[in-house]
Amino acid sequence: MTKFVLAYNKRTAELDVLERFGKSKDAVRRRMQLAETHVGSEWELAVLTSQDEDTLRSTHQRYFAASA
Repeated sequence: MTKFVLAYNKRTAELDVLERFGKSKDAVRRRMQLAETHVGSEWELAVLTSQDEDTLRSTHQRYFAASA
C-alpha cells in the first residue's frame, strides 16, 4: 500500500501538496516537515494509506474537489 502526504487548505479548499511514499516513516517525516511551513488553523496535514491515487481520490473526494 502507498502512503500519501497531503497539505490541504481548508479556507480555499485547495490541495497544496500531494506526495507518495512507500514507507510510513518517510511519510510521517515529510508530514512533520510540512507542519513547519503550513502553519495555522486553515491547514490540514494528513498521512493516508491507499492502494493507489485513483482509490485515494475516490475515498477522500473532498481533498480533490477543487481539482475536479
